[in-house]
Amino acid sequence: MRKKKIKVKEGDIFTVPLVQGGYGIGLIARRHKTSSLGYFFDKIYPSPPEVLNIADINNWKVALISQFSAIGIEEGEWPLLNTNFAFIREQWPIPVLKMQEPISEKYFAVIYDDTLFNEERHLITKEEADKLFGHGVYGYVALEKKLSSILAD
Repeated sequence: MRKKKIKVKEGDIFTVPLVQGGYGIGLIARRHKTSSLGYFFDKIYPSPPEVLNIADINNWKVALISQFSAIGIEEGEWPLLNTNFAFIREQWPIPVLKMQEPISEKYFAVIYDDTLFNEERHLITKEEADKLFGHGVYGYVALEKKLSSILAD
């Protein structure tokens, strides 16, 4: 019998298995159709916590903000957590992200709308780009590797 997919929504907090062992923590800040934008924190847990008190989540250091595939959650490989979290969308905005064009090496600010599909790009300086999170869209396995790499440093 086929497993029922887990429904994913904004405000869900979940764990991401890390390559080096342990679990990172993510928050779905936007969800539109099949696209998700998540905040991923610099916390590592040895196993998925049964209950997570995240009263001070707004003070946690953000390690990565990215679009990603929620297949890991939907298939139950990234456990959803039982929390006391009351998600307020305005407290978790879609940030301006940066990208660097490979040929010209110019930097751009990337601004998404709430659908996560429509974007605007504006030329910025390297100094401005250094203050922003990188633009990225990850499949769920690629996200596990990316977050693992960031948290290993």
